[in-house]
Order: sequence, then C-alpha cells, then structure tokens
Amino acid sequence: MIKNLTPHDVWVVDDKGTLIWFYEESDKPARCKVTRKEIGRIGKIPLYKNELGQVYDLPARKKGVYLIVSRVVAEVAKRGDLLVPDNIVRNSMGEIEACKGFSKV
Repeated sequence: MIKNLTPHDVWVVDDKGTLIWFYEESDKPARCKVTRKEIGRIGKIPLYKNELGQVYDLPARKKGVYLIVSRVVAEVAKRGDLLVPDNIVRNSMGEIEACKGFSKV
C-alpha cells in the first residue's frame, strides 16, 4: 500500500503518458521544521541559511505501507518506507504534471 503525505496530488504515468495510479493530496502532509537565519545581503536582497529541523506529521512505520513525501522530509527522516516522486513529467510551461516512478533517499 502507498499513501500520499504531500500537499499535492501525485499522478504516476508510464512512458506513453498513460495513467498508472493517482494519489490524492494529503490533508495533513508530512513537513520538516525549517529555521531561517539571515546571513548577509546581496545589495538590498537578504541572503538566508536554512537549517532543517525535526520532521512532523509523519506517522510511525507500518509493515507493508510506503509513504510519499517531499525529498526534504525523506532526507531528514532517513526511513526505508519513504518514497519521493521521481522521473518527473512537466508540461510546456515547465509545471509538474506527473511522475514515472518513485525513488528512495
């Protein structure tokens, strides 16, 4: 079983663009706390360093269940049950439309 814990619908398609599966966006997506510190300026534009903190709204592991999360959440949580959309399909405007699979971090 695969559950989507992102705030976006996830469409998985094959190489021809045919829909394989659809995962509805989550009401309560897994997130990572970010602490932003201003470290300087480039002219009048602030320059920040973001420090990643604790992951929240990520349920405990459950046998046979994979969770679709953002790359940031997957990298911080370091769990084998987390999936990140991969092989992204974009439209002519460069917007993400679908993915052709998932990766593990």
